[in-house]
Amino acid sequence: MRGGQADRGALSVTPLAQRQGRRSLGRGSLLVLAVLAAAVLGGLLLVTRSPERSAPPATPRVVGYPVPGPMSDVPNAPAPAAAAAARAFFRGYLAYLYGQAGGSQVRDASPQLMALLTRGRPSVTAATRSRHPVVVALGAHEPGGNVLHVTAMISDGLSRYPIRIVMVHGPRGWETSQVVSQE
Repeated sequence: MRGGQADRGALSVTPLAQRQGRRSLGRGSLLVLAVLAAAVLGGLLLVTRSPERSAPPATPRVVGYPVPGPMSDVPNAPAPAAAAAARAFFRGYLAYLYGQAGGSQVRDASPQLMALLTRGRPSVTAATRSRHPVVVALGAHEPGGNVLHVTAMISDGLSRYPIRIVMVHGPRGWETSQVVSQE
């Protein structure tokens, strides 16, 4: 330095911001900015987070089996014995689906379906577990013989959705052999 002025060829140890006439941020200011940035990111995550599903977890669609037709009123109502078996099945199956009972509580299900249901309970939230699902309507389509496709409209107080099942009439009466889809 000569007479208070820096030599053009000499290395300067002053921060770049000071050499350009700007004010540099101190450590405290940087910490405040980092905390503010984290708070903004956290807020964005909360705002963009998807809301909890109102319907229970989906049952996978069984491939290769015909899907029952749309819900209808009285003309497609199942025979009384089939309707009673379907309602008994859904009473236990809905409790199972909502995490309120084990698979062994399901009635009028085929041995193969019971084996699937008793392997474990579905994972559900406390909010889902607290709901009380009921069958509000049953519709049926008979593709032939002793097979019946049943669609049940379910309401749990928060949402309404259909569940489709396949029922078979055998030596033990009507029983559910498959849950085809849940939409």
